[in-house]
This record gives sequence, structure tokens and C-alpha cells, in this order.
Amino acid sequence: MSGGRFEYMNDNLCNEVFRWCAYPVYGMADNNEYKRSIKTARSINPLKDKVLSEMLYDMFCLLHSFDWAESGDTSEEVYEKDAQYFKRKWLKALPEDIVKEQIDAGVSELREELYHDLIWQEKEEVT
Repeated sequence: MSGGRFEYMNDNLCNEVFRWCAYPVYGMADNNEYKRSIKTARSINPLKDKVLSEMLYDMFCLLHSFDWAESGDTSEEVYEKDAQYFKRKWLKALPEDIVKEQIDAGVSELREELYHDLIWQEKEEVT
């Protein structure tokens, strides 16, 4: 395995921007680590806009996929799948669809936070 075409510079920048909490991955469409990292990227929110922060994270993932495919660490097909996923998610969707997806993501995050907070508080009150 090499250092990639960009000698890890794109990955290092991602780590700096997202405080080492959301490492870029390839295989974006069906990767659970990617799905967890999206939530982290949105919560860190380095661009002070959750949509743009998620898009930035996705771009880092796409660069990571390209970097590794170009250096021969993964196949060209993996990069092509990631590129298609990125295009479908960010470039071909209607603005209304992007907004709806962001609202759904925000509601899911809020639901998880409320479950966590209420269950944690309830357990704390019992003990």
C-alpha cells in the first residue's frame, strides 16, 4: 500500500477540519462507518452550515476514493461507484429533495439525542 497519489494530504486535511472524528472512507453508499461519520460531520459542523459540512465530508470521501484508486490501492470500480453516489446525492437531486433529506437527517439526530437524554435521565433518577 502506498501513501496514495496525494500522500495522505487530503485525508490529513479532513482529519484537521473534522477534528479527527470523521475519517474519509470509500464505499460510501453501503458503508456503516460512512453513515456514522456523516452524523459526526454534521454535529462538528465546521462550515457553520450542516448541509455544507456534510457535502465537504462527502467530497473528502470522494477524494479519498479517487486517491486510492489512482494509486492502485483500490479498484477503479470503487471510485466510480463513489463518484456516482456523490453525483446522485449532491448534483442530480432537486433542491427540495436535498432539503427534505437534511430535515429527515436532523429529525433523526434529534430523535436519537432525545432518546439518549431521556433514557439516561430516567436511569439516573432510578438509581
